[in-house]
Amino acid sequence: MNQDGFGTALRSAIRARGLTLQSVRTRLAQHGIVIGLATLSSWQSGQNRPERAESLRAVTAIEQMLALPAGSLIRLLGPRRPRGRTASSVPSGWGAIARMYDHLGSNAPVRVLLTEDQVHVSENRLLRTVRTKIMGTVTGSDAVDRWCVGCTAEPRRDLNDIRVVPVRRCRSGTTVRDDSAHLLGTELLLDRVYRRDETFVLEYDCVFDRPLAEDEYFRVITQPTCLYVLQVSFRRTSSPARCVRFLGRPRGTDQGDATLISRGTAVIAQPDAAPGVYGMRWEWD
Repeated sequence: MNQDGFGTALRSAIRARGLTLQSVRTRLAQHGIVIGLATLSSWQSGQNRPERAESLRAVTAIEQMLALPAGSLIRLLGPRRPRGRTASSVPSGWGAIARMYDHLGSNAPVRVLLTEDQVHVSENRLLRTVRTKIMGTVTGSDAVDRWCVGCTAEPRRDLNDIRVVPVRRCRSGTTVRDDSAHLLGTELLLDRVYRRDETFVLEYDCVFDRPLAEDEYFRVITQPTCLYVLQVSFRRTSSPARCVRFLGRPRGTDQGDATLISRGTAVIAQPDAAPGVYGMRWEWD
């Protein structure tokens, strides 16, 4: 059964008992379960679904409150739905990424000092733009005049909806795509030619023309990086219950909670980041 079935069943059961969402919320609170009124409303309308352990505990309590058979609402939820651009969509191995960079021309020898992603999640829990800063020092004898970046897409998403937009100290070059691997590669031309021991900085945006309903963000690090920083900001009116950092795929191995630097912003910092997948997952109430 799909999520709409859950929402319809929940709404019908509440009405059949002559209750309001506020009265349901109050009774849950009396049992030590705090669920927002907006969250309950989104459950019964089908806009959202309970997935966290505390939310599923609330559904069990609602079944008892409404005198429903045990598990009757829980069963309607079905398996957890995949959302957005997940780490499980990263191609198996590094072959597809390597082929993409071969098309663009591999990045010259550079010591990556910093990779920083700034992710902004809107009030309706959508992700539209990610701003990235790269700082690197040329270590080889070859001059550096460009930097290649790659974006992954979920299997059902059209790569035409993803754009890499230069922001500072770079401009667009060649773009290639690999639809079978769900990869988009873009060449960013630097503001000038950089030579051995010189340091460059560039910034670009990854823009999703069809915003993603995200509950995680990750980066595939392809070469050793002195420091990787991921900062995720949420609208104060729609902050998640918890932010968790993870390493690897699919969906990563939990590495503990992310650091909260303000009410609506969480950050992870990974020094000496080896090639791999680094990300953050957030859980809504």
